[in-house]
Amino acid sequence: MPLVILTHQGRAVEKILSSLTGGKEKYFLSNTLFDTTRANIEYTGAEGIDLICAEGKHTTIPAPFKENMDTVALEKMIA
Repeated sequence: MPLVILTHQGRAVEKILSSLTGGKEKYFLSNTLFDTTRANIEYTGAEGIDLICAEGKHTTIPAPFKENMDTVALEKMIA
């Protein structure tokens, strides 16, 4: 690669990538955004949107994997 930017941690990379790809009228879709990730996204004027599955919204109910993305909501956002 002609250019490499060394960073000390993932949050620094998120800040750089968000500043390059974010901005007003842009959306970042995720199952659940980490708080600093959301802050870096929203600092640019973009909107971070959580699309966690129904099981992930209920912390006391056992489920095999609560981190899945709600694919129906994802399709609606893309449309």
